[in-house]
Amino acid sequence: MQKPGHSNVGDSRLRQGAKESDSESLLYTIFHASPSPISIARLSDGALIEVNEEWGAFTGYAPAESIGRTPEELGLWKAGGRYSDLLDELGHRESIRDEELTLMSRSRDELAVVVSMQRITVDGEPCVLTVMNNITAQRQALLDLQESERRFRVVADLAPVMIWMADESMQVTYYNEMWLDFTGATMADSLGDGWGDFIHPSDRQMVLRSSRRSFEQRVPFSVEYRLRRHDGVYRWVLDRGIPRYRPNGSFAGYVGSALDIDEQKSTERTLLEAKEQAEEVSKLKTSFLTNITHEIRTPLTVILGFTSILRQGVRPEYQRFINLIERSGRRLLLMLDSMLDLAQLEAGTLEIENYPHNVLEVVDGAVDAVRPIAEEKGLEVRLILPGQRCIARFDHAILTRIINNLLDNAIKFTDEGYISVEVRGREGNVEIVISDTGIGIGEESVSHVFDPFVQESTGLDRTHQGSGLGLSVSKRLLERMNGSIALSTKKGEGSVFTIILPGVS
Repeated sequence: MQKPGHSNVGDSRLRQGAKESDSESLLYTIFHASPSPISIARLSDGALIEVNEEWGAFTGYAPAESIGRTPEELGLWKAGGRYSDLLDELGHRESIRDEELTLMSRSRDELAVVVSMQRITVDGEPCVLTVMNNITAQRQALLDLQESERRFRVVADLAPVMIWMADESMQVTYYNEMWLDFTGATMADSLGDGWGDFIHPSDRQMVLRSSRRSFEQRVPFSVEYRLRRHDGVYRWVLDRGIPRYRPNGSFAGYVGSALDIDEQKSTERTLLEAKEQAEEVSKLKTSFLTNITHEIRTPLTVILGFTSILRQGVRPEYQRFINLIERSGRRLLLMLDSMLDLAQLEAGTLEIENYPHNVLEVVDGAVDAVRPIAEEKGLEVRLILPGQRCIARFDHAILTRIINNLLDNAIKFTDEGYISVEVRGREGNVEIVISDTGIGIGEESVSHVFDPFVQESTGLDRTHQGSGLGLSVSKRLLERMNGSIALSTKKGEGSVFTIILPGVS
C-alpha cells in the first residue's frame, strides 16, 4: 500500500517518517486499518497523495490509479464545486466537520456520504486529511420515511373520517383535514390537549378517563361522545384508537379515527322508542286478552257445566242441541286459551310450572271429556294405556289444553272411523300418540302446519272452522316444557301427532 507523498509502494516519505517515530507509526497503522474511507490530498492542487484500502473499495478506484489525480479528475463528486469550496475554506480553517456530499462511484452509483476534513502537514506541505462515512442507507431510509409520511398525510386527508395521532404522553401531534373541517379549528388550536375543548362538557371527563386508562394499559379503546361541530352543534362520534410502537418496540403513542354517528344514534333512539312503545302495546294486548278471556271463560264454564245436567233431563230428540252447545262452547274455550297463550308467549310473561305428574290421568280426563262429542258424530274413541304409571315433568294445565286441542282437531277433521289415543314409555321419555282416520294433510301443507294462523283450507274454500292457532301454540308450549311434537300424515288417510315429554324415573 502506498504512503502519503509518494506514488511507489515501499518508498514514501511518510513511511520513512513512520520509522522515525512511534506516534507516526501508529498514525500509519490507523490510517490503513480504518473501516472508513480516508484520503490525503495536497491543498495546493487537490491531487491525492495517499488513500487507504477502504477508500479504494468504496469509490471503486484502486489506490494505484487514484494517487496523483484529483477527485474531480476521477469524477467522484456529483457537485464538484462544493468539494472545491471546502478545500478553499481549509486555507483559513483548521477543520470542517460533517458536511454531506453525494459521491459518484466508479460504477456511477450515487452514494450519500458525510465528510470531515482536517488540515495537516506532510513533509512540510499543506495537505488535507478527508474521512468519509457512508450514509446512503440512512438517507434512503429517511427519504422512504418522509415519502411514507407524505403518503399517510395524503391518504388521511382524503379519508371520510377524522384521523388523529398522539404521542406517548397523550399529546395530539396530528389531525387530518376532516377533523379541521368538522371542528372549524386550526391545527394549532387542536394539537396537544386542545382537542378536549371540543368535547361536550357532560362527556369530557368520561372521555379523558377512558383515554388515560387505555394509554396507561397500552390497549385499544372505543368511546362514543358528543363533539362540537364548526357551527356549534354537538354531534355524536365514535372515537377509536390503537397503540403504535417504534421499530425497536418502544411505545410511541396512539393513532385513531373519529366517525360521525349522529344519524345512527338518532335512528337507535327512534328504534328504542318504537321498541318501548311496542312492548307497552304488547303488555296492553296481553292484559286485554287476559281480562276478556276471564270475562268470557266465566259464563262459558257455567254454560258447559250445565250442558251435562241438561243432557240428563232432555228428551232424545233434543240431545243433538245439547251436543251442539257443548261442542261450540268447547271450541270457543280452546280458541280463547290459544289466543291467551300466544299473547303471553309473545310478551314473555307465560309462566311454566314443570312438575312430575302422571300422564295417564291427564290423557284419561281429556278423552272422557270429548268422548260424547266424538260418539255423537259416530266416531269410535280408542284409549290405549300401559299397565303402569307414566311419570313425566310438565305443566298440568298446559298439557291438558294441548291434548284438548289435538283431540278437538282430530274430531273436527274426521267424518268416519275412529280417534285413537295411546300412551307409552320409550327411551326414558313418555309419548302420547293421537291418531285419526280423517282427511289428513297434503304434502305441500305439512311444512307449515305448525305456523300460526295457518290452515290447509282458506278463504272461500275453507271447509272447517278454527283460528289456526292451536298447533302453533301447542308446539311452542311443549318446547317450553322441554318436550316436542311431530306429525305423520297422508292426504285422505288421516294424521298421527306424537307428543314427547321428558320422563321421570
